Amino acid sequence: MNTMHKYLLIVLLLASTTACNKWLDLQPQDGITKAEFWKTKEDVKAALYGIYSSLNDGGVEERLFLWGELRGDMVVPTTNATDDDRLVKNMNILSTNDLSNWAPVYKAINNCNLLIDFAGDAKASDPTFTNELYNTYIGEALTVRSLLYFYLVRTFRDIPLKLKGAYKDTDIQSTPQSTPNR
Repeated sequence: MNTMHKYLLIVLLLASTTACNKWLDLQPQDGITKAEFWKTKEDVKAALYGIYSSLNDGGVEERLFLWGELRGDMVVPTTNATDDDRLVKNMNILSTNDLSNWAPVYKAINNCNLLIDFAGDAKASDPTFTNELYNTYIGEALTVRSLLYFYLVRTFRDIPLKLKGAYKDTDIQSTPQSTPNR
């Protein structure tokens, strides 16, 4: 065996004995996991703030306004109006129209669902989390979710009804449309 092979063998043996657990740690560096969250009433309060913040993300509040007012002749498109605004104004709503994109609204609904699903975990682990505060947070999440579904049903009628939150990839599934009577 020549010298080069001996050095290579030594290097391989040394490399195989070192642990690389830190390199393989797949925890997110820019966020928090479910295992670290939903422990205290402050976590639930932060999630509630996230719900209200998600109403601003993606223009949810603008969509809710435009869905009603553009079609109700309460808003007149100006020179700044987009082609999508003008199409909706003329009762021509296409699936490719940005105003018919439900994704930002369903993101806010999912945030509501997650709080409703997991606030109980925080209540169970935090002895200072009172029933009154728990019911307040759940009530606010239910109210926001109901309001968003009201606007979706009023605008589009048959929409997918999601009452459970999706926090992992396997939770994301195609949901059939529901009728407003459900």
